[in-house]
Amino acid sequence: MLKGLLFDWDGTLCDSLPVCVGAFRMTIQRYTGKELTTEEIMDHFGMNEKGILELKMADRPEIWAEALEDYNANYRKLHEKVRAPFPGLKELIADMRKKGVIVGLITGKGETSCAISLEMTGLTDAFDFVRTGSDKCLNKVESIEIFLNKFSLAPEDVYYVGDAASDVAQAKAAGVHSVAVTWNCIVDREGIEREKPEAVFQEVSEFNKYLNGLLK
Repeated sequence: MLKGLLFDWDGTLCDSLPVCVGAFRMTIQRYTGKELTTEEIMDHFGMNEKGILELKMADRPEIWAEALEDYNANYRKLHEKVRAPFPGLKELIADMRKKGVIVGLITGKGETSCAISLEMTGLTDAFDFVRTGSDKCLNKVESIEIFLNKFSLAPEDVYYVGDAASDVAQAKAAGVHSVAVTWNCIVDREGIEREKPEAVFQEVSEFNKYLNGLLK
C-alpha cells in the first residue's frame, strides 16, 4: 500500500535540468575559461553543487566558495524562466497529502539551490520532508532511510520517483519501490531501462492514475 511518496527534483518535478546545466556552464566558464558540454556537467550529478564545483576546479580551491555563490546567483537568474513544476504535479502532491500519503523531496541539490527552486515554483510548503544532497557522494539511500525511520514506514509502503537510472538504483538499494518518469527534456531512457524500474511514465495523468490505484 502507498503510504510514503518520495520525489527527485530536477527533471522529475520541474524542468530545471537546463537551469542547472546553464548555471554550471556560466560559472565554470567564468572561473576556468572552459565551456563544458551538457554531458560533462551531468556526469557528476548526484553530488550537490559544492561537490561538483570543487571537482571541476580542483586546482583552484581558493575560489570554490566564491564560485558557489556565483553559481547560486546564476541559478536564480535562469530559474526566473521556470516558475512552475511540470503541469499537474503540484495538484498531484496536494491530493496525495490530502489522502494521507506522506510526501517527501529527496534531491542531490544543495540547500540553497533547492530553496530557490521551491520558492520559484511555489512549492516551499508542499512537502512533509525535504533532504538535500552531499558534496561527497550520491546520498539518496541514506536520505530514504532517514525518511523511513522518521515516519516509521516500511520500505514496501514507500515509492521513490525519479528521472534517472541512478534514482532507480538508489530506490532499489534502499528497498523501496522504484518509479521512473520520462517527461523531461534531458532524459536517458536507455539508462533507466537498464536499471529496470517497477514502472515508467511519460505522462503525469498516467502517473496519477497509477498512484491512486495504489491507494485502493
